[in-house]
Amino acid sequence: MSDTPLTLAETASVFGEMLTFRALLAAERRVPSGRKVMLAGKVEDMLNTGGAADRFRRVRAPRP
Repeated sequence: MSDTPLTLAETASVFGEMLTFRALLAAERRVPSGRKVMLAGKVEDMLNTGGAADRFRRVRAPRP
């Protein structure tokens, strides 16, 4: 019920995801193919997050 900026909420969300991801990746040491799949998925997620942030910035930008 507060006016927390979306960028602040996303920062906290991404930070939590990275902590969880690192723990899962460390547990997956014995299966190299599993690590590759996890890393590829994380790169895709990071690109999607960056794209979403850019689209949000463009929508919220003041128009001339």
